Amino acid sequence: MKSLPSPVRRPRHPAIRIAGWRTRNAILVWLAAFPTIAVLLARLQPLIGGWPLLARTFVLSALMVLILNFISSSGAATPLGRLVAGGLGG
Repeated sequence: MKSLPSPVRRPRHPAIRIAGWRTRNAILVWLAAFPTIAVLLARLQPLIGGWPLLARTFVLSALMVLILNFISSSGAATPLGRLVAGGLGG
């Protein structure tokens, strides 16, 4: 007797899974960027407070990218990457 092929199993809700990963990633980026920006603004305000907006933005963004790049290349990236990938449980 010939058996029928089993139906192909598809993920239940692939769009939700992708949106969940993107949401976690966005939250982690924001959690890293917000305190970095706040600290940099507080520390740099006396030095660059009178500069034009574009110059202040350039300095702030350059420092923020350097700091966040250092964080992502350090040991902090591994647990955060696991969290983005699906949780710290394993």
